[in-house]
Amino acid sequence: MAAGEDSLDSFGARARSHLQRVEGHNEGVLDAVADRMLAVVRGGGVLHTAGTGHSLAMVLESFYRAGGLACVRPVFHPALLPLCGGLASSLLERTSGLAALLAEHAAARPGELGFVFSSSGANPVPVELAQCLRRAGAEVVAVTSLPHLRQAPARAGVKLDEVSDYLIDILVPPGDASYRRGGAVTAPLSSLASVFVWNLLLARLLDRAAAAGDPGRLDPVTRPELPQYPGVVRFSAGRAGRRRRPVTARRPGPGRRPPRRRPRTAP
Repeated sequence: MAAGEDSLDSFGARARSHLQRVEGHNEGVLDAVADRMLAVVRGGGVLHTAGTGHSLAMVLESFYRAGGLACVRPVFHPALLPLCGGLASSLLERTSGLAALLAEHAAARPGELGFVFSSSGANPVPVELAQCLRRAGAEVVAVTSLPHLRQAPARAGVKLDEVSDYLIDILVPPGDASYRRGGAVTAPLSSLASVFVWNLLLARLLDRAAAAGDPGRLDPVTRPELPQYPGVVRFSAGRAGRRRRPVTARRPGPGRRPPRRRPRTAP
């Protein structure tokens, strides 16, 4: 095989085939979600994106990204990042009650849209967060894998497909890893497929805005701290155009100074 070429059995060929399958399988729901995204953006609303574990990579992809949307609010807790401790983050995403706190800070409004990324769709934090967003009046898009979800235990009593309004199936196998040689398996597909899905939605969103003769006032967001950065795309002004902080627990983190306390004076 020549350099740069893929055999039909290579991971590159399998990955491209999988992405094509994901797009074809979800064509209808991708169109429906893109329609809802355009309605939310034009109405000055916010798109809330959430995930746990490695699904937080999708939240990062959606937020503060060149060519992305300014009206995205990430919903997460720093301790859910595997970088803060792999085992601890896995235990935390199975903890009931944390999602309610995150949802309270997200303050989703009726008519807005929430995206919950979870390959298994079974752990309490993503499932309960979807429930909380819906109770607040937002609609929920689940980006999950039904083959994985169907084999995962329902640790929250129900699974993500049961508590979402739209479901985008990334079709990854149980356990996520997809490339097997001998007795070893590697190359998880969920991150690749989910990033692909998000960008399919952004492209559809822009197509719809342009077709309507109003590409949503594609103004770059000003970033005083990074004046040379190309910025993200703002499809509408109003509440969605404001800079919004990620939803995180309020506690000192790396590089953040604790508040100063005044010394007590003698009475």
